[in-house]
Amino acid sequence: MDSEQVDTIISLTEQIEALNIRIKEDKLTMKKLKTQLKKENFDLIKLGKINFIEIEEDEEYDNKYLYLTDNENTYYTINGLDKLTKEELEHFENFKNDYFYYGYPFYSHPENEASECELAFGHGSASITKL
Repeated sequence: MDSEQVDTIISLTEQIEALNIRIKEDKLTMKKLKTQLKKENFDLIKLGKINFIEIEEDEEYDNKYLYLTDNENTYYTINGLDKLTKEELEHFENFKNDYFYYGYPFYSHPENEASECELAFGHGSASITKL
């Protein structure tokens, strides 16, 4: 083997070692991101933090919502909102439409097409009004 071939082999070996290190770092990053995602993907209803109670139109509550769809108008109060942490309340606000539409937060990949819920609220087939 001449010195040029040896240099090429050494260079390739160094590149392989660098790539192996990067793979290990990327695997660790992926593991951390998956752990973080599990913490962020939660359901306040399943956790027992909130529950939706269907009420009559004339009933008085501090947090009363009117949920309108093409088929019906339903009034709700939500027990537990006043006891949520700042992060939990932010989560509820981010997924409020999902909680009303599906009964749980719908986690979808950002590159997916619009969900049925997003389409319903986007086209006016569903709406929520805090009364």
